[in-house]
Amino acid sequence: MRRSILSALLLLVAIDATALSPPWPQIESVWPWIGRPSGGETVVINGRNFKSPVRVFFKSANGETIEAAVVSATLNQIVITTPAVALPGGKQSVPMEIRVVTGEGLETSRSSAFEFRNEILTPIIHGSWPWTAPASGTEIDLYGEGFQLPARVLLLRNDVVVSELRVLAVDYGFIRAAIPPNGDQPLYEPFDVRVENLASHTQGVFRKLFHYVPAPAIETVTPNRGSRYGGTYVIIEGTALAGDFDHAFIQVAGVPATPLLVTPTRVAALTSPVYDSPCNDVTGPVVVTHLNGAIAVGSDFTYITQKKSIESVPQEPVIAGGTIDVIVSGDAGTPRQFTIGGIAVESIASHDHVWTLRVPANLTFPREACFVDGEQGTRLGSQTFELVVNTETADCQWQDKATISVLPASTVCTARPRRLRVQ
Repeated sequence: MRRSILSALLLLVAIDATALSPPWPQIESVWPWIGRPSGGETVVINGRNFKSPVRVFFKSANGETIEAAVVSATLNQIVITTPAVALPGGKQSVPMEIRVVTGEGLETSRSSAFEFRNEILTPIIHGSWPWTAPASGTEIDLYGEGFQLPARVLLLRNDVVVSELRVLAVDYGFIRAAIPPNGDQPLYEPFDVRVENLASHTQGVFRKLFHYVPAPAIETVTPNRGSRYGGTYVIIEGTALAGDFDHAFIQVAGVPATPLLVTPTRVAALTSPVYDSPCNDVTGPVVVTHLNGAIAVGSDFTYITQKKSIESVPQEPVIAGGTIDVIVSGDAGTPRQFTIGGIAVESIASHDHVWTLRVPANLTFPREACFVDGEQGTRLGSQTFELVVNTETADCQWQDKATISVLPASTVCTARPRRLRVQ
């Protein structure tokens, strides 16, 4: 009993201490998040629990801390004026941490919350992806620093501008542009790329950044069909099939395949399983895609669904009421019903793909003319019937058909009774 009372008192003390501790400050957003190194710009810090008086500091990666002037502060927002900072030598932009200290001595920080950036920027290109372009053109990403709008991207050869790229997106460290078709420009010859910051009147050049290559083309695909469970070894032959790093992405009927060998004239790939359309075959083109975006589309490949199908039935006439062996091929599903002439058939036995069936004795046969003791009569004649197998899995149902010739169990010729002539 004494231990229970002590535990309850300790719990009350813990709850009371939590209630008395001040709420912790938190930075949720900073806007704007870019400013000039000379400072003097207004920045709004949004968050919570900013108990006055507050102080705001900018901290660089090397540990240098500079205090900002606080213009106003509420529990949820602080307005400051940015301080002047000196960018390290050669740097055009420096990210900084923002640290807030409240009147209660609590503090919070947010890394890389603000970036001091020069107003006049010089573009510096570090690299690109891809560094080849098909003769039909593609998109290229330039990586570096100091890029700014409006920007212009030019292709140069021997310091002569040969074409201008259409600029699609610009950020401080990234430009995406569309490379035009090569036209009469040579393949495999390196081109220089120049980026111009039009507002800053600055430019940067990367020598021999990329070159044009022939567009890939597929000539043959062998084989053109395989199991939907994958594992088919496909040979693709054509021209310029190997992209950068002798690599290519292969899709067979919309399904990624594993490349085993990639050369300029031949690609070998292993198909993967197909999970869509489990009840039907799946057909689509074979596609080779390079890292530079070039695409070659070849002929169709079909993933075969191994449905149960009738592979073999007796070729000679069988007798109604007797038995026949039917070979049913395919891996998927189990035959759930056989019919002959629309009548359900009894399955006597099955082994592997061979099913032994009892031919119905009550099939309907046509009558045909015959003679017995010189008298004309009729008898039951043979008839062709449709043999149907119905197969099902958890998701699918299939049906396949064949024809068999059946003889009646009795072929006795029955003559008409003679009429006695009265004299």
